[in-house]
Formats: sequence, structure tokens, C-alpha cells
Amino acid sequence: MPSRTTTSTLTWEAPPTATRSTNGDPDRFKAEANQLRARPGNWAVLTSVETGSQAYRLKKSISEGKLAAFAPAGSFEVRSAKNGDGIKVYCRFVKAEAEPQAK
Repeated sequence: MPSRTTTSTLTWEAPPTATRSTNGDPDRFKAEANQLRARPGNWAVLTSVETGSQAYRLKKSISEGKLAAFAPAGSFEVRSAKNGDGIKVYCRFVKAEAEPQAK
């Protein structure tokens, strides 16, 4: 039985440049975070996203303070809700608890 040789055609090219993650741009949402700080406790629509996983990742990055604009962790409360166009991400600044004084 003769051996069978299969050849394939490869296209040699570099992959596209990777896009930045949610955490990639240190100034992302900086202006919005400053506006939220100016009105503590008030909810605002931060952005709209297409998928639940995008909303989850953004909410996690905000609540954990991984996005510089929302540091330190716990300074902002964030929620999401489906709407006709996707998922709205809501955010509000909550005053951080004062650090206890050392005695």
C-alpha cells in the first residue's frame, strides 16, 4: 500500500496587534470617576456593553479597584442591568470608611 502524503497550504502572517483589556488603559473612565466622586451616593450609567461577561469583568475591575480611576478597592458600588441595546453598567461613589486612628 503506497504511503499517502497530505500537504496543506499555510498562510504566513503575524497575528493582529492585541487589543487592550479593560484594565489596559490607566485613564479609562477617569473623568467619569471624578464626576461620580463629586456626587457621592448618586447612581449614574457609566457605560453600556454587549455581553454579560463584559459587564462582569468591568464590575469586578471597578469594585476591586483594578482600574486606577476607581481605586482604592471598595470606593465604588457597581451594578448592571439588561436593556434593549445590551447591558448598562451603573456606578456610584461610596465614601470610604475613615481609617482608624493609631493610639
